[in-house]
Amino acid sequence: MIEKVSEINMDNDGSREKYSKISSKTKVTFVILLIALIISGISLPFLVSTESLNKITTTKQYVAGELSDEDVIAPFSLTFIDEVATQEAKIAARKDVLPIFTYSLSKTSLVENRCLNLIEAIKAGSAETYDFLIKEGISDFSLYNQYDALSTKEKNQSLILLKDCVQYLMNIGIYRYYDISEISNEGYLQIRSINPSNSDYELKSQVKSTSSIITEKNLYEQFLIWLQTYSISFSPEMLRFIFNGVKDTVENNIVYDSLATARMRDEAAENVETITHQITEGEYIIRKDTIVTDQALRTIDRINSSNLSVNWVKILGQIIFFIVVTIAAIYYFFYSINRSYRIVQIIMIFIIGLLLSIIGTYFIYRFFSTQYATQAIPFLFIPLLLTHITNKKRYGFTAGMLFICYLTFLPDTDMIRFFYMIFVLEISLLFVRFGVTRLDMIYQAFYSAVAAMFVTVVFHFISNTSYAYLFNEILVIIMNVCISYMVLSIVLPLLEHFLNIPTVFRLHELCLADTPVLSRLRSQAVGTYNHVNNVSDMAYHAAKEIGVNSELARVGGLYHDIGKGDHPEYFVENQKDKNVHDDMKVTLSAAVIKSHVKSGVEKGKEMGLPQEVIDIIDQHHGNDVISYFYNLALKEAENSAVPYTVNEEDFRYNSDIPQTPEAAIVMLADCFEAASRTIKKPTTQRYEKLATSIINSKINAGQLNDSHLTLTDLEKIKKVFVHDAFGRDHQRIEYNKDDNK
Repeated sequence: MIEKVSEINMDNDGSREKYSKISSKTKVTFVILLIALIISGISLPFLVSTESLNKITTTKQYVAGELSDEDVIAPFSLTFIDEVATQEAKIAARKDVLPIFTYSLSKTSLVENRCLNLIEAIKAGSAETYDFLIKEGISDFSLYNQYDALSTKEKNQSLILLKDCVQYLMNIGIYRYYDISEISNEGYLQIRSINPSNSDYELKSQVKSTSSIITEKNLYEQFLIWLQTYSISFSPEMLRFIFNGVKDTVENNIVYDSLATARMRDEAAENVETITHQITEGEYIIRKDTIVTDQALRTIDRINSSNLSVNWVKILGQIIFFIVVTIAAIYYFFYSINRSYRIVQIIMIFIIGLLLSIIGTYFIYRFFSTQYATQAIPFLFIPLLLTHITNKKRYGFTAGMLFICYLTFLPDTDMIRFFYMIFVLEISLLFVRFGVTRLDMIYQAFYSAVAAMFVTVVFHFISNTSYAYLFNEILVIIMNVCISYMVLSIVLPLLEHFLNIPTVFRLHELCLADTPVLSRLRSQAVGTYNHVNNVSDMAYHAAKEIGVNSELARVGGLYHDIGKGDHPEYFVENQKDKNVHDDMKVTLSAAVIKSHVKSGVEKGKEMGLPQEVIDIIDQHHGNDVISYFYNLALKEAENSAVPYTVNEEDFRYNSDIPQTPEAAIVMLADCFEAASRTIKKPTTQRYEKLATSIINSKINAGQLNDSHLTLTDLEKIKKVFVHDAFGRDHQRIEYNKDDNK
């Protein structure tokens, strides 16, 4: 727990130190740009929104049906929901549902049973008939007298015909006159009736005219129609008895189902699609000398009302969101970049790049079809630029995510569009391989374009949009990727030059460049030149093995000893017969040895090396002690006639310990490469023992405390060193000197 607390305190101190190194003028500029970024992010949805501040003003207040005195033109494009038209469509849909009448089996059975009971009562006599009529609430007390006046034959026929007529009417169906009258008053001339078929009595729905259905009002007309089915003639008395019996017995058995009708009308209204109208900027809403329609007036009201509704709570939420996500991204950049001299540069590029992307987005919406705005928005360039500048994909993804968050409040943005841009961004960064040649960027652009095309097709199916737009969407996203890489290939070299940024391309060029400093080493300090080349190869392979910037480690190893070019004879790898330190004081020898670090830093600045490389030159010995001359000084002090104390600081390098993994790797490779030259009859075991000794000594001396290297990293580095050293010093077989064999 104590170690963790001390580590946190040390990190906080480092952060304060980084912040304190930024000048006040730079801080003010940074704050201004940050405020400008937040304001532009907040303003972008309003600038590109179809709900602009333009209004339509007419010379007078028009009403529907009036003749227009002027042309009325849409000031901007607008898509809106026409609530009035939608409501009218729902009312029409409800109106189209006919009233539903259903067949009542219970009422049918009741009527048929009543008819049978009436017939039995009539057969039983007048008293039974009177009792039945009283019980059923029928006031036609003359019915039995009408029956009794008939002949015996007519009596039997009339009862049979009464039963047949009731069944006939029940099969056809009788409606209540009040229901039909109410429906007719509502404007319905037809109904939907669910009746049993005559053949199999299965309930079937059919549309009937209100003028053709049977009610208690037109029961006699239907009775006469029924009589026509018989070819015999009946006496008037018999017909009167049958009709009166029918009239007293039957009632409506087709019932108006108001609940089913209301349900069907509600379903019809719900199935009506919302009516939207799309108005294009410059489109005529009303033309002069034409009739003004309700639709045109609603469109004008919608355009004008869109400017009046401002949701201040929503705007406040957007402001808070923009501030939080922007500051969070800046915080991440500031505390994850460990080089103070790069913090300002990268954050400035980050902010200015986002500002330019926001401006580009505005012009995309202003002059480009909004149908393809998602694919045309420049959301890839800044992430790709930051990825290549920092050699870390996480910085590019952070920038891309922040910009996509800015786009979430655009008027036509939804979740599908949000995740579409994230997928394209992630895939584009996935294909960044930090190649060492500019040609690699062409391959990256090609693979990114193909992947983006595939993502576009997938999300096109998800959004279920028209296939007519798919080809153009693919074309636009491919152009977006290609243009992003084209601009990147122009901007990146400029930033490399003016800001001295060590991109992989710049570092690779430094490795291959025949600089005057390296030429001087090759001509005047061959030993040092061979040494730095070996250190460069070892550092490159070790850095690549643990996943840090291998190109930076290679360049750092190549230039770490350029300070030895001024006085190469003072360094053992360049000495032949005589050691010049034998004739010098120990303290002076140590001072000369230490001076090559300072001289190397000065030369690196003169030739314009990136600061990261200069840091490696400065830190490749850290503040370690020059043990050879320090031990020699201790021996001289012990053997001196007058004992004295040796000041260790006189034999200690005056630089910082390595602050990055790359600097620490160069330090270890420098020590191992030099020490491995002293091993006689080298073997793998001896190299491993030497590498372990050097790493442990640097750990014990505290030289790797700030290098961010783990024990696992150091183990991998040791294996790489041993492998490279053994390959460098392997022995060839001896060939027979006899030329004839």
